[in-house]
Amino acid sequence: MAPDTPGGFTGPEMRRILERAARAAGIHHSGARLLRGQTNAVVLLEAAGVVAKIARKGSRTDDAVRTVAFVRWLTSVGFPTVPLHPGDQPVVVDGHAVTFWQYLPQPLHPVAAHHAPATLEEVERRVDGLLRGDPSLRWNIL
Repeated sequence: MAPDTPGGFTGPEMRRILERAARAAGIHHSGARLLRGQTNAVVLLEAAGVVAKIARKGSRTDDAVRTVAFVRWLTSVGFPTVPLHPGDQPVVVDGHAVTFWQYLPQPLHPVAAHHAPATLEEVERRVDGLLRGDPSLRWNIL
């Protein structure tokens, strides 16, 4: 994907959606910096200590609603996850879902690619164990 179309948006589209969503959520958005833009537009709002994720252009807002519900559930059962920024989420601007997350500074030495499968297997095992405790959650959350 071209770097000037993060999440399928032009730079001006992305900034407009970000600014409106941040204002609606009461989050300071000046100095926003694009972190990633391949699938979704992921933007650091450093002054606020928040990361905004603008769902890919054309994505269903229900997907973001499910993600927020799942993360809130994970948090409620004590599963380690990146916390959502407090407030109603997702924020929807012109049909585009935006979620806000607490910014976690990145380590100087990220997890090496060859360690990722073991890390992901552990996460899958732990989530599966939590879901087995209440099988109804498998369909209500996911």
